[in-house]
Amino acid sequence: VIEQNFAAVIEDLYQSNTREYRVGGYRVLVPRWFNRDLGVLDDAIVQNETGLFNREMDRGLTIRTGGHGRVRIGDLEYHLEGEVIDLGLISRQPMLWLANPQLMAFCPCKLGWDTKCPSFSEQVILPARETDAQETSPLLKKGELALDAVNAQCVRALFGPSDQALDAIRELNDQLTHVGSRLGEIIRRRLEALANHPDKNVRCRAYQLLVLDKPVPDYLRFLPAFIESGKPFLDETSFEAISRASIEPRRLLAFRQRLFMYRTQLSWPAAPRTRRLFEDLFRLLVDFGRYHPEFYNGIREELVCWIMHRADPELAAAARRYFDEISDWFEERLNEDCDGLDPAAWEGKIGFQEGLSADEVRRLRQVLIGNTFLRQSLMLAFDGADLSLADLGPGGIWVSRIISRFEDSRYRVSVNTRSGKHFDLQLIISQDEKQEAVLETVFWYIVLKGYPFGTSMLPAFGCCRPSLGALTMAYVNDLTVWEKIREFSSVRGPGVSPPSAMQWHQLMVRAMSVVVKGWRNSGYRIIPGQITPNNIVVPEPDFRKGAVQNNLSGWTPYQGPLSLVRPLWRNIIQHTLHHYPWIKPYVESRWVFESIVEA
Repeated sequence: VIEQNFAAVIEDLYQSNTREYRVGGYRVLVPRWFNRDLGVLDDAIVQNETGLFNREMDRGLTIRTGGHGRVRIGDLEYHLEGEVIDLGLISRQPMLWLANPQLMAFCPCKLGWDTKCPSFSEQVILPARETDAQETSPLLKKGELALDAVNAQCVRALFGPSDQALDAIRELNDQLTHVGSRLGEIIRRRLEALANHPDKNVRCRAYQLLVLDKPVPDYLRFLPAFIESGKPFLDETSFEAISRASIEPRRLLAFRQRLFMYRTQLSWPAAPRTRRLFEDLFRLLVDFGRYHPEFYNGIREELVCWIMHRADPELAAAARRYFDEISDWFEERLNEDCDGLDPAAWEGKIGFQEGLSADEVRRLRQVLIGNTFLRQSLMLAFDGADLSLADLGPGGIWVSRIISRFEDSRYRVSVNTRSGKHFDLQLIISQDEKQEAVLETVFWYIVLKGYPFGTSMLPAFGCCRPSLGALTMAYVNDLTVWEKIREFSSVRGPGVSPPSAMQWHQLMVRAMSVVVKGWRNSGYRIIPGQITPNNIVVPEPDFRKGAVQNNLSGWTPYQGPLSLVRPLWRNIIQHTLHHYPWIKPYVESRWVFESIVEA
């Protein structure tokens, strides 16, 4: 009897704190405090054909499937994991509701900055449209003037006519300099949403602002939206502004890291529309290099990475055109103020090791004298170091032969200036008449050296001049791994302490990991050069950093795991044990696999 008489009361006691609506394929949750904060009755919010509708306030909220699997909520689209849309969470997180006029008008929005919304991404997308929206932004509560100002400008940028959107972008640029990190992040996310704006001019200005943003922009988050939109986002104004801007090296590195992710993660070959966007980025790099030649090395590396991007031959060909353009420009620029174009000016500046034949000396003079080859080599191999003949005393350059296992001729070129600077180059004069084969090796070298993550596994590359049949790279003056092995193995006998197992482990694992890094840096496409301890350097005193491979000559295509593991096992582990069997207690076969983990 009690249960029957108090059934309604008991039901109210066990009532859920949320109301659930089925809208399309989504479960929309509306907490009961939602209605209380709006000042409407519990049954005021109902479902209709477009989403939800508040009958008392005469306001609707669009909820439907958006483009590319996203969900549209109000005036913006969101990335949603799952099917649950919790309006209570959304209305408490400004990262989600700000600059969404319809959502702000429908929900009692709050400033819950720390509210976790794990099923939603912070990225918002502007839905495709052909005309300018005419929504106005609801004002926030008094006391949040900064947030209200950011919201108003973001709404103008996203939904206003193009002229108002451009004005709003300029205002947002000014606001970025003095708002806090939270509002700054919201501004950047709403500028990112402009990647899908129908007006190219608006897209270009938004991208330009993000690229020139301080601190360094996170290209891993913001650039994808512009690429994935498939719409152009660079024009003459942005080319000029970005190219002239003073940008730190880490910005270029961050940009290159984003482009690397695209090379490895997108489906190739790209659609013509997407390919044009990447060609615009190539042009941006070239234009930037003209204004900032100190970044030429990184730009060269990036363009060569795309030249070797065989999954899209048309895009690779475009990268080659831009590479040739900036290479020619850089060489012409060096010619303009070079004091070494007159061969007579080099008299007495170069000395040659005894034993070099007359033909060798003549060939070396042809390569080094009367051109900018040596100057360019030093500039690119040693971070912008410039060479002036006036700074070279008599015999300031010394050339000696390097014993080589290859058909080409190799020399060490040591440069000592009057000001006390010292530079060492490895000069390779090719005997191969197949210049395309030489260029392919050079391109692979630049790709492996220019891997945009971690430390390099090759010495800095200098210059390649096919017309001279010569190329250069930084000379590594440390002992090779084989020389270290000979040194370690010679420490034996009574009264001496041989190198420990840990020292052997560090030397061998670091040496083999260099080869594995080269394989990884190539996109798992080549075995980087001859795998031998004579070709690897692990500098003293710390084995943990700086290990490099001397050169890439003799590289071969990767043909499966054995083509990598077998040479490591035979040419480093077994080769060492057969020459010095007494070190067998210190060397373990599992080091091959540790080197792969290390790399």
